[in-house]
Amino acid sequence: MADETEPAPASGRGENGTGGARPGARGDRDVVAILAKALRKLGQAGEVDAAMRLGGQAWWALNADDPDAAEHINGVMHYLARLPQDGEAGTA
Repeated sequence: MADETEPAPASGRGENGTGGARPGARGDRDVVAILAKALRKLGQAGEVDAAMRLGGQAWWALNADDPDAAEHINGVMHYLARLPQDGEAGTA
């Protein structure tokens, strides 16, 4: 009798591309950490408004499925809110 189980994809990962782990697992956490760092750098470069808009979009996209990741982005947005706004002189 032939084996009826499907072979694993060539990448060695599960159907969802995370090695069979649930969404919101380690790989997703790495992406959220990279996004958070990029948002902070964008804000530090004087593009606070753009960073806040992107952060808000990321929070909205993450909130229902991964509240911990959304909370991380929320913390970044609080950091951004303390930076001088676009075109504003001075320090935070």
